[in-house]
Amino acid sequence: MIVVGGDNLIDMIESTRDTGTVMFAGARGGSGYNTARVVGR
Repeated sequence: MIVVGGDNLIDMIESTRDTGTVMFAGARGGSGYNTARVVGR
């Protein structure tokens, strides 16, 4: 078993539609999350 501790972050990625409306989409991130993903592979 591998335990990874750290912060859990959500990166907000901005995108603009053709109508000019600005939207934000959440993407998982943070050093702990990324480390766990790599070790899991």
